[in-house]
Order: sequence, then C-alpha cells, then structure tokens
Amino acid sequence: MEYWCTRGGKPVSGKDAVLRGLSEKGGLYIPSTSPEPLTDDIFMTSGWQEIMALFYHRFLPDWSLSEWERIIDQAVQQLRLDDRSFEFPMRPVNRYLPHLYFFLSDELPTASVYDFSAAITQTLLSFEGKEDRMRPWIVLLSDGDEATAMARQRSFESEGRMLLFIPESCRRSDEIGVALADQDFMLTFRSNYDDAASMIREAACDVAFNEEMECAGYRPLFITPGYLLTVLTFGALAAASIALIMQSRKEACNTSFSGQPSDQRIDFVIAEGHLALLSGIAYAASLGLPVGTVYTGEGAFGVLSNLLQKGLHSAADDNDDDDDDDADVSLPFNLERILFEILSRDTNMLSSWVEAYRAGGSLSLSKEEKNLLCQQMVVASCTPKRAQGVMISVYDRTDHLIDRGTAEAISCWENDTERKADRDTCIIMARSPLLDDVFASRALFGRKNVRKDREQNVRRLAEETDLPLWPLLQASFTYLKIRDAASLKNTLTEEVLALLQ
Repeated sequence: MEYWCTRGGKPVSGKDAVLRGLSEKGGLYIPSTSPEPLTDDIFMTSGWQEIMALFYHRFLPDWSLSEWERIIDQAVQQLRLDDRSFEFPMRPVNRYLPHLYFFLSDELPTASVYDFSAAITQTLLSFEGKEDRMRPWIVLLSDGDEATAMARQRSFESEGRMLLFIPESCRRSDEIGVALADQDFMLTFRSNYDDAASMIREAACDVAFNEEMECAGYRPLFITPGYLLTVLTFGALAAASIALIMQSRKEACNTSFSGQPSDQRIDFVIAEGHLALLSGIAYAASLGLPVGTVYTGEGAFGVLSNLLQKGLHSAADDNDDDDDDDADVSLPFNLERILFEILSRDTNMLSSWVEAYRAGGSLSLSKEEKNLLCQQMVVASCTPKRAQGVMISVYDRTDHLIDRGTAEAISCWENDTERKADRDTCIIMARSPLLDDVFASRALFGRKNVRKDREQNVRRLAEETDLPLWPLLQASFTYLKIRDAASLKNTLTEEVLALLQ
C-alpha cells in the first residue's frame, strides 16, 4: 500500500511513512486506498492481539502478519506493570448499564492511551534497527501524555536518540525527567502549540538539516499529532474493542437465549483533545467494522462545534484562555487528516486552507462538506460546571472517576436526542483523572477544599476513588534526581544540531 501526503508530493511506502513521520513538505501521511475489509468470522473467533495484528497488516503490509504478531507481543510485554499477564483494558461498566463499556487508560503504565502507541512505536523501531544502518532520531511534539509514555518506553532498551518538545507549563515534566534515558533530551517552549508545530514542520522541510542528520548516521522521525503509527494504533485498539464487544454479545445471547440487538453498530465516546482517536476509529470503519457514531465534547468555547455547525473557525480562537495547564493542540494540525478526506484528497485546497488559517483567516466548509464531517461524529461544547456535574454523576453510577475530557464527551453523548439508547457504546478514557487533579478535586470535594500541593491532591483523590497511582507518578513525587528540561533559545533545528555535536 502507498501513502499520500496531505501537502502533496510523491507517494511513499508504508514503511517510509512510519519511519519518517512528516513528509518533506511537512504534511501527514494518508493511505492511498482502503484495505481489504475484515470479516465477521475473524472478529468472532480471534483474540484481541490477533485483531490488532490483522488491522496493522491491512494498513502496513510492509511487515508480514507474523512480524506484526511478534511486534505486538513484545510491545504488550512492555505494558505489564508486574509479573501478571496483561489484560486488555476494556470491560463492561456494570450489570445495571449493560450496553456501556469503559476503555480504562488509568490501568496503563503512565495512565494514558499513548502507552499503547509508544510501546508499538518503540518496538517497531527496535525491530527495524536490527537491519537498518541508520539510527532513528525522534523529534516528538507533545503536550505531555505522549512524551511521558515515550520516555517511559525508551527507559528500556531503545534505538537512536529522542528529543521531547513539550510546553513549558507541562505538568508531567517531572515524570518525564524521572524516566528520560541518558541519550535522550527534553526541550520546552513558551510559544503556543501551533507555533511549536510549525517549528517541527520547518525541520521536516529543511533539506540541509535532514542531510546533516543523515551524514551523522541518524534518520529523523518527526512525531506530531496525527502521526500515522499513533493513528493506526488507536484504530487497532478500536478494532480490538469492537471484537471483544461482539464476542460478549454472542456469549450473552448463548447464555440468555435472547436475540442480537437490532442495531449491531457500536458508538464511541472520546475526548476532544484526542482527535487522533477519531481518525483511528474512521480507519476501523473503513475495514467494514460496525462503527456507529463517535461523540466528542469540548470546553465552553466550542471551537470544534463552530467548525462543524457553522463551517467557520477563526485562528484567533485558538488563543482563548482555559483553566487547563497544558497547551491546547492546534485544531488544523489535528484535523488535517480528516479535512484531507472530506476535501476529496485535494492537496492544493487543503494547503490553501491551512495557509489561510495560519495567516489569521478562517476555515469555511460547504454544506455538503459539513454534512459529510457531521456523519462521522457529534460534537457539543460543555461548560466546566457541567463537566464536573457529569464527573460526579458517572462516579455515583459506576464507582469510577473519569477525567475532564471524558466528562465533556459523555455530556455530548447524553444530550444527543437522536442516539440509540440500546446501542453498545465504548467510552474511551484516554487518560487518568488524577492528571486533572485540580478539576477533579473541585468536583468531588468543592473548590475550597482543593489542596495547593499537587501530590496531596493526587493522593487524596486516589484514596477516595481507589484509582491506581502508577509507578512513574509516585517516583516523580519522591525521586531526587529528576532531569530538568532545557528551554528553547534558538530555532528547533539549531537546538537539535547542537545536541548532535
């Protein structure tokens, strides 16, 4: 299978797309065609690791099915927190809510869905490193979760080197500093996320920079929001979740002698900050999987809602302040893959849209394009007060505390008057609510009872809700030798070349 770039240029192989990240024009890589669908028989008889291997192999046949099975098996071994076998972190909510399932990222090593993509990425790089004379130099842009997962993953045996490019306000920098391998680096930026993304694009497009890296024996790998292997990992997780739900249905029917539900599709509920999940789910649907509606919520400003409902988005809206500490992900950067599809894969039109947006203009969709995008998802804005109310409501009904992004998405799902009440729904908790400790503490204990010390907030929440404190978080509270991040002082390419020397 070949991959196209959203910014134009010649198609490349799947392997080149994965090992490069961004094209030489700074665009994301998109599969040129839809792969062969997966059959229902496969989904009813295969384990979740087999499903993931089949999914990857459909989109990246550059590696054989048996190679994908080995890669996934090795990656899963890295996800184990102790000597117990690793269990796929999706399960029914409870017997009173039979159609609801939780995907619980708080059970993963750094309490983020990016643990899966980091494990797959690093295992694949190690797999390739056995035959590749060029060592990877990863440049990864992240608001915190993906950087933490990659730092933890590379604390094991790893190939090449890595530079983590994170916001100065990143609340997970201590965790990253604990886990960061000796050969890797952490660099912070003060600018907004969109400007940081532009720096990564410029590095990907800089011919002299890439040639100098290659002369030093390194192959640059640019990992940004929308990175192909991350998106495909989320698609593989969605496929595995669908398979397990379908198998659960069959088992329930065999036990109770009741029929299958009339609507076989499965809805997903995801946080707005994880739109790569939306792309992954869309790729799962392209394989013939019974994907229903994808629900996503967002903060009170409703930027994504405006894009879908009005077809208009002002670049200035990205600068609105929120009470989140982490930087917001640039909307066009995350949506570029989706916009590319609804624009009939017209690279010229997409490029003109993005450039107009970056110049302070707006994005405008036609009625047909808006309808096409709305067929894939339902989006609604959610006030902080409403999100905290959903947090408490879900906790009362399920005994499980959810994070803010998931609360916003559930609010969207609950308020949709057209949703099918008896349709199976998978709620993907992309991160632990302990990472939203201030917001969650306000919801559970009241604003006046929030502690100023983060560790106190986190431990109090964990004790109250029985949420797991993952090892890296605990170490960040007690470990004295945390590596500090350097601040960006020059261009990103100059910083990387200085580290190279």
